[in-house]
Amino acid sequence: MKNLIVILFFLIRMNVFSQINIDSIAFYMYVMHNDERTKNGVSKRYLSSNCKNAAEIHLNYLMKYGFGLRHSEDKVIYGKKVLPEPEDRYNLFNKDSVLARYADDYYVKKSAWVYDAEIATRQQINFNQNEVVSNKVVAERLMQNFKNSKAHYGSIIQNYSEYLSRGNFIVNYTTVIDNGLVQHTFYCVAIFETGYFLKNKTPYTGDYSKVY
Repeated sequence: MKNLIVILFFLIRMNVFSQINIDSIAFYMYVMHNDERTKNGVSKRYLSSNCKNAAEIHLNYLMKYGFGLRHSEDKVIYGKKVLPEPEDRYNLFNKDSVLARYADDYYVKKSAWVYDAEIATRQQINFNQNEVVSNKVVAERLMQNFKNSKAHYGSIIQNYSEYLSRGNFIVNYTTVIDNGLVQHTFYCVAIFETGYFLKNKTPYTGDYSKVY
């Protein structure tokens, strides 16, 4: 009987957890953030692998050490490196460069993409064990946190006119089960970048969900 109870408990846990898909939540947030940009007359952002990798580093840091330092880090989490500022983490992955013209016969190499902003939030959401967890609802709750903050929302709808813009959202969560109540704490970090030094400064059309 005891073994049966244990098995049922784990089946319930697996059922609750299997409904949550962090990639789905993150993509919902990416689409929602582009919807906000469209509402404000701003061109959509493309998905960025640079931003995804850098955001994942900070998300892991926040989940391990908490939100005390906000966007800063003072402990080693990536190899043997301490990455104190968002731009430090972003530059680990921003390797693309272009030749930027400064005079008729003078060119220098510049990063094709430049770090723009990092935003982060967390949200506790409680569910009953038999309740269906909606990934879209989780995304909406996290996005609402960003919309409630003037600074965060400003980063979401930031517009640099003719320059290309990219970004990505990363989501993860921790869980505690207490007396039949499933307590999830969701964490989200997003990073944005701008293509200031790209030769073609006209925003291109295409699949905004394609990762570049």
